[in-house]
Amino acid sequence: MLQVKTEYAVAALNAGKHVILEKPMAMSSENCKKIISARDSKGKKLMVNYHNRWSPAFLAGRDAIMSGKIGKPVSGNIVLSDTISWIEENMRWADRTGPEWFLMSHIADLAFGMLAEKPVEIYAMTREGLLKSKGLETRDLVKAVMRMEGGAVVHFETSWVLARNWRNPVNDMRVSVQCEKGRVDITADFENITITSDAYETPLILLDQTEAEPIKKFISCVIDDGPVPVSGEDGLLTTRVIEAVVKSYKENRVVLLDEIK
Repeated sequence: MLQVKTEYAVAALNAGKHVILEKPMAMSSENCKKIISARDSKGKKLMVNYHNRWSPAFLAGRDAIMSGKIGKPVSGNIVLSDTISWIEENMRWADRTGPEWFLMSHIADLAFGMLAEKPVEIYAMTREGLLKSKGLETRDLVKAVMRMEGGAVVHFETSWVLARNWRNPVNDMRVSVQCEKGRVDITADFENITITSDAYETPLILLDQTEAEPIKKFISCVIDDGPVPVSGEDGLLTTRVIEAVVKSYKENRVVLLDEIK
């Protein structure tokens, strides 16, 4: 499926069309580079739709970090899991992907944007069994720990076996970032955020339709000939990171991002 997406993206760019892609951009760095090359050769817009970047709660968290209000990031914990009932009903093609590609690509891009840093080393582990017992040939969960270039250590958890009676029928998403002078905590399905610095704050966050916002932004970039907010290079970075995650859990070792070209 994702190989076909690469072929379609390259064909559209070569035909002189602007392209917005769903995440992940591709399941290999090689295919990402093919898409970027087609973009460059035709001078067209290319954007990857990592829509969590437009979530009001995540924007508020990023602003708190970038402002220096709570200091430099020290550690993070980011969770994105889908309920097993949603997977059973919607992911009959799960054998061609996994929670690392379908979910961790989302939260990896989110972390890189919120912290304005990329990882330098990655260690990952996986667990299999429950979904395979139900005829779905894929992993139950993938966890990874990444050391960021600024020194922060961030834990990522992605699962496809979240309890079927969870409060949200689709997923669970939580973000915590501990910094030197405070922290940010976000419960995404409630669009709830707390910021701890000199005081414990619960700022008002107005809900927005984040699925629509990146598409509107892409259209504006095309009309105004402006730069896209999530570039092909951003998409390539996230694909390289997930490739490193896969390499790590397969080889049971720490993988340096520089190993993935």
